[in-house]
Amino acid sequence: MIKHKATPQYEFRHVEMACGMKRNVGKMVKDCEVDLSVCKTKVSLYSTILGVYDIVMGMDWLERHEALLDCKDKILHFTDDDGQRKSLRGKNRGVSLRFISSMQLMKFR
Repeated sequence: MIKHKATPQYEFRHVEMACGMKRNVGKMVKDCEVDLSVCKTKVSLYSTILGVYDIVMGMDWLERHEALLDCKDKILHFTDDDGQRKSLRGKNRGVSLRFISSMQLMKFR
């Protein structure tokens, strides 16, 4: 639960998700403390509907924290707000990838 006041933001109105869908972006919560289990960090959040995700860390946070993503092992290596290197392991959801043809892909565009 976010305990900070949300303020209107005027930077952008939509964000494009990885699937290509565009979502409306609402208010911004600046310097919201997020518990990543290995440390706490502050991040500016924009309200939108994400589906199964609680938050998505933006490129600004990833760059500022010198993040390196190991996709194969689902590990995010980064520098925390105190300058210490941390590693965060993602959950294996046991979801298998379903391959689709290029014709099927064109239907989603």
